Amino acid sequence: MIFILVFLVLLVFYGDCKHHNADEHNHHHTSRLYVNQFPLNSEHLILPPILCMSIYYGKVKYPHVNLYFESLRINTRVHYELINVIDDENDKKDIMKSVQDFNLSNFHITFITTLQFRQRVQERLHFDIAFNETWAYKIGTDYKPTLAHLFPEIVDKPLNEGKAPYKYWAYTDIDLIWGNFSRFSHMFLQEYAVVTSDYAGASGIAMFFRYHSYYLSIILIYYHYLLIIRNNHNDSWLRTLFQTDPLYTLLLQNHTDYQMDEFSRKGLYTKTNIDDFVKNVLPNRGERMNRGIHWKDKLWVEQEQSYFHTGPVLWHQGYTI
Repeated sequence: MIFILVFLVLLVFYGDCKHHNADEHNHHHTSRLYVNQFPLNSEHLILPPILCMSIYYGKVKYPHVNLYFESLRINTRVHYELINVIDDENDKKDIMKSVQDFNLSNFHITFITTLQFRQRVQERLHFDIAFNETWAYKIGTDYKPTLAHLFPEIVDKPLNEGKAPYKYWAYTDIDLIWGNFSRFSHMFLQEYAVVTSDYAGASGIAMFFRYHSYYLSIILIYYHYLLIIRNNHNDSWLRTLFQTDPLYTLLLQNHTDYQMDEFSRKGLYTKTNIDDFVKNVLPNRGERMNRGIHWKDKLWVEQEQSYFHTGPVLWHQGYTI
């Protein structure tokens, strides 16, 4: 897989005071980015708790996986869950060493065997596939939108433990480096049912869905706060958005990777994908997707695009330097 450096929620121009001088020094780079995507005073918003779910078949062998782990440190309001479908105990050693070395409280890995994954798919999706290593890329793309449905115990874990639930859950990749999530808190206001990391539409890199649409409007009237409940209902329908078209479930049984987690690019099934589902279903339900303000509001930078969008980028502790 092409090495992708994803600076999702990357702080590139609103550094803390201690980075002010560095930002001035690098103005020739940062001025090329998209300051307008950050609303006034948005840096004061508090990021709601978010769950990022990823799935990987086989041995995790990205050469930059330790950079991925390092980038999780600053995002304490985000919980990262990796589901690793793996059979060989020896293949777990490298990833387990990284987990132990970094000792992150906001990361957890769930190991399941191929047979266990097969049984989970039978139970939740009602079809049977004899998965093997040739399905690895298919599982890592087309199956991502099914994760919240396949593993409800992960999405609902805080609630089941009597804690506050996540405000958003997401399916994401792991071949990336996260920037500072908190700088994009304004995108995770709960009136948005879906938040995408790409202005163009659904993105397999990171796609976020509201857990529960309970949010408040706070109005100041003569020094008293008036709380207005804007909405309050279960958003479980977002967990099964992939079932909008029955063809999606049928294509999950096909060995071909259709990249349905974003835009379908293969075969005749160009309308059977999360991008089309989001753009068609949300308006019919009176819901909205937050994708930024203009086309340059792409919240990630691929290695080959970094020079086009931003010039040379160096990343350190959630900041560009």
